[in-house]
Amino acid sequence: MEHSSSARELIERAFGQAKRSGKPEWWVMAIPVLKNRLLQITGQTFKESHFGASTFREFLLNNTDALEIDNSFLPGAVTLKSAERLPPSHDISSPQRNRIREDLWRAILDYSSGNRYVWDTESSAAIIAPEGSEGPFFPTISPETMTEWKTAFLGSMPQSPDDGRLKVWQTQSLPTNALPPALRSQWNRFVKQKVQSALREWFESQRIPSPPLVHPAIPPEKHDETALFREFLIKCIAQMSKEELEKLSIPSSVAFRVNSSR
Repeated sequence: MEHSSSARELIERAFGQAKRSGKPEWWVMAIPVLKNRLLQITGQTFKESHFGASTFREFLLNNTDALEIDNSFLPGAVTLKSAERLPPSHDISSPQRNRIREDLWRAILDYSSGNRYVWDTESSAAIIAPEGSEGPFFPTISPETMTEWKTAFLGSMPQSPDDGRLKVWQTQSLPTNALPPALRSQWNRFVKQKVQSALREWFESQRIPSPPLVHPAIPPEKHDETALFREFLIKCIAQMSKEELEKLSIPSSVAFRVNSSR
């Protein structure tokens, strides 16, 4: 049996691979996709038994110091705990994903530091206001405004999920990672729209030519999350017996598309 630190190292390498690819929300991964990435980085030699586990679920449970496991939906997801940040979806270490510039993002959302921000014309950037500055200051939100945004976000959903974590996240100063993984992308898009709107209104009201608010996008990576999941499922099907295949459930819409393509 290998030491647990080796397992953690492999897990972090798998998430690091997703981060380097520019994948949005690289720190959250479907459980089957994580296993597929572990197989990739080990040259298909990864086995749970090498780490004292009989199943991949057991392997995950043995590494909850590194992973947060969410089984509230199928096939489940894991979050790399060491990647938590505020706000996680706008870490601009990979700016190619059409993200708001970090200086402008902080000028609107950095309410916890107590800093105020002004526009520096020489560097064309939002900076912390020098001592004695009279502005004009960026409209940095307050904690109350963030709570209002969270309330509006949950209210905009067609059906509010029955999950106690949402109330805690809504009323406390918790980051995006406190949300169920299925809602994180939606929340990040919601906040991005709010920030962009606040920035456009501020630049217009101050009669300051607005700079590009986001980093330019580039084409997504060739092997995205869906492709990796599909590859994993194909490998599973190749290993299934006749009896196991007969139990396989295929949506009628998929069967229709396959038959139509013949």
